[in-house]
Amino acid sequence: MSAIFGVASEVFTLLFRAKKHVIDFTLLDLQKALSDPHQRARFNAEGKCWYQEGRIQRLINLLLFRKDAGKINLAIVLCQRMDKLERNVPCSFAKDNHTLIDQPFFRDWVDTAKAAVKSLETVRSQAAIRAKMLLERRISALESRMMHTPKDHVLDQNAFDQMKTIATEWKAKQKQMTRPEYTPAQNAELLKLNENDLKALTVLCTDYQAYAKLLIEEYRLRKDKKTAGAAPLLLDQFFSWTIRGGLSVGMISEFAALPGWLHENKAFTRADNHTMRLGFTDAGNESKKTILRLKEGQPYDVLNKHNLVRFRGDYSVTVKELFEYHYNFKNIREGNFEWRPEHGDHNFHNVKFGYWNALKKDYEIIDFTKDDWFQHVRPTAFATYDQLKLRYPKLFEAAPGVKPFEKGTPIMAARATTKHIHPEDRRRADHSHAFVEYACYNAQDDRYEIREFGWFGDPFPEDGLEFLAFFANTVRATFKVDYNGIYLYRQQAYYPSPLTNEMPQPGQEATPEGSNLRAIRVLAHKIKQAMAGKIAFQLQTFGCPYHAQDVMSSIFGPSYPDLFTVPRTAAAAPGPLGAILRGIKIMPKFTHDRLMRAIMILFAPWRGGYTELNGKQVWISCWRSDAWAKGKIHQPAELHIKLQRGLALYYPRFFLTV
Repeated sequence: MSAIFGVASEVFTLLFRAKKHVIDFTLLDLQKALSDPHQRARFNAEGKCWYQEGRIQRLINLLLFRKDAGKINLAIVLCQRMDKLERNVPCSFAKDNHTLIDQPFFRDWVDTAKAAVKSLETVRSQAAIRAKMLLERRISALESRMMHTPKDHVLDQNAFDQMKTIATEWKAKQKQMTRPEYTPAQNAELLKLNENDLKALTVLCTDYQAYAKLLIEEYRLRKDKKTAGAAPLLLDQFFSWTIRGGLSVGMISEFAALPGWLHENKAFTRADNHTMRLGFTDAGNESKKTILRLKEGQPYDVLNKHNLVRFRGDYSVTVKELFEYHYNFKNIREGNFEWRPEHGDHNFHNVKFGYWNALKKDYEIIDFTKDDWFQHVRPTAFATYDQLKLRYPKLFEAAPGVKPFEKGTPIMAARATTKHIHPEDRRRADHSHAFVEYACYNAQDDRYEIREFGWFGDPFPEDGLEFLAFFANTVRATFKVDYNGIYLYRQQAYYPSPLTNEMPQPGQEATPEGSNLRAIRVLAHKIKQAMAGKIAFQLQTFGCPYHAQDVMSSIFGPSYPDLFTVPRTAAAAPGPLGAILRGIKIMPKFTHDRLMRAIMILFAPWRGGYTELNGKQVWISCWRSDAWAKGKIHQPAELHIKLQRGLALYYPRFFLTV
C-alpha cells in the first residue's frame, strides 16, 4: 500500500508541482522562469517556495479562467517578501565613499520583481493591474533606498503640475481638516494647498519621480470606471502621510511598507511620527539606512525591533516591547511610555503621573501639592503667538468691554474631537471625545506650551459589543494626559477662555488666587481624585464631556456656558447599539424618549459606583442621573455644533474692563 501511495505522490509532483525551489537562493532561476512564456512560476501558500506549474494544473486553471492566477499570486507574495526585506535587511553603505554594500543581492531582488511586473503587462484583469502597481511601488522604494542620497534630479514640471491638481482635489475633500468655528471662507483657505504641501510635491517630483508617475497612474485608473477598482490607494496613503500628517516624503518614498507597519502598531493615525526621520546608524565602517525616531531627545532605530532603548530611571526595553506598551491601547490600556513633540518617546505613565524607576522598582510620582506640578508634565503641543491666533481665532476678535488678548496671558480651553462631519454620525460615542487643555507662555522659548488632559472609563469599550455592555454602566474614571489632540483624522474644536492672576474688582466673582492658579489647582485636585479612585465614569451623564465641563465651571464659575448637554434622543453609537438607536429615530417623534428609556432598562442602568461631588462620596448610576430623570446627556460633538451655530466666546466676568 505504501508503494502505491509513493508512486501516486511522485505522479502528483510531476504533473502539478514539477519543480520546487526556495526563493531566497534561486532568484536568478526564478527570473529565468518568468522570462519563459511557457513556464508558470507560482508561490506556495506560505510564500516560502516557488514552483513551476504542472501540466494538469495548468489545464485546470485554463478551464477555470485562472490561467494568470499564478502571475498575480507571484506579484503579491513578492510584495510581502520585499516588505520583510525592507524591515529586516537594511541597505548598508561604506562610510568613506557611500558605496552600497551587497549591491548584487539587492539588484537580484529588483530584477526579479521587474521580471514579475513584465509578466503581468499582458494581463488586463483588475487584480493583475493592482498587483502590478503594488509591486512597482516596492521596486521604486528599493531602488531609492539603494542610493545613499537621492540623485540631483531636475524637477519634472509636468509631473509636478499633475500632482498639484490631484493634491488640490484630494485636500478639498478632507472635511476633518476644517474647523467648526471658522467661517466658510476660512475653511476654504484651510483646504487649499499651503507652502509645506507644495514643498512635499516638489521633493516627490524631483527626487522620487518613479513614485510620482505611479501616483499619477493610479489617479488615471480611478477616473476610468472600468479600472477604478484596481487602484491600490497609494494616493490616499501618500497624501495622508505628507499633506495631512506633515511627514517626510523621503521616508514614505523609500520605505513602501512603513505606513502599513506603523498602522499595525497603532501609530499611523497619530501625529507622534513627527519625531521620525530618514537617517543612518553607524556600525564600524558601515552606515545603515533606516528610520530613526526620538526617545527623550535622542534618536533610535525604529525598524530594528530587537534594539534596546534606554530611558531615565535606568529603564531599558526593546523597540518591540516599547511599541507593545505604547500603542496597544486595547490590550494594554496603561503603559510606562508616552510620546511628546520635539522629545519623542519618554518614560512616563500617563495615569500614575510619574516615571518608572527600575532601581527602586516603583514610580516617581509628581508632587501635586506644589503649584509648579504641571512643569513636570511634558507639553503635548507648542504654539508661537502667531500660531496661537490660528488655534484660537475667536480669542483675538475685538469684543466690546473686553480687554484685548495680550501675549503671555495663560489660557484654559475646552476641547472636543470627532471623526465624522455628518451631524448624525459625529455624535457617535466611539468616534468623539472631550477634554481640556492648559496653555501657558514660556518666555525663554517665546512660545506657548500646551498640556491636554482627559477622562476615560476604566476599562473603556473598544468595539460595538463592548459598547452594549458599557451603555448604561458606571465604572471607575481615569484622568490622563490626553492623546486625542494629536489625532490627524478627526476634526478638532477649541473653546478657549483667558486666565488671569489679577485680583477681582469689587462686586465681581471671588477669585482670591486668580483664575490661572485656580486652574492649576483644580487640575491637580482632579488628578488626585482619579488616582484615588474617587471619580466615576458613566457614558451618558458622567462621561468625558461632563468632566471637561466640570473643570471649566470650577475655574470660571457657574456662569460658564453649557457646552455639551443634549437630549438623550440625540445619542448615537457603533454596532448593534447604534442600530437600535437608529431604529428608535425612525419611529414617531413622541415615542423617542419613552423608547429610549425602555431600551436603557434592558442595559441595567442601576449599575453604579461612588464618585466625589462637592467634597462628598456619592453613589451614582444612570438610573439616578439626569440622563434618566430629565432625558439629558453630554456629548463631545455638541461643541462642534454650537461653534458652527456661532457660540460666542466666553470671558469670565473678572476679565471684563471696568
